[in-house]
Amino acid sequence: MSSITFAAKPAVSNVHVRLTTRGKVVFGGIAAAIALVVSFIIASPLAGAELESTSSANSQSVVFEYESLLVGETLWSFAERIAPNADPRLFIDDVLEFNALTSSAVKPGQVLAIPSKYLG
Repeated sequence: MSSITFAAKPAVSNVHVRLTTRGKVVFGGIAAAIALVVSFIIASPLAGAELESTSSANSQSVVFEYESLLVGETLWSFAERIAPNADPRLFIDDVLEFNALTSSAVKPGQVLAIPSKYLG
């Protein structure tokens, strides 16, 4: 019977990486992008807190409820269902403005915020 022996490979040490000019530019750009993202992440909660404190001091509370549109329902029938004693034209105008809608095109199941003056 014959035997086979393997010589152990020497461990690789002192690996030296050399970057070209283009590699240095790319690496620097990636580092700058990461630093920019981190700064935005850190700064955004601070800006939100500042905005929240100024807006809460200058605004009034707004009361509203959400209602879903039924299948086959138009804004007119929605107005008649939600605010039967109100003028549907005024209701539709208020709902469009309150929900920042640019047209009266709606979809079944769409959820709309209803101003408090129509709740009842």
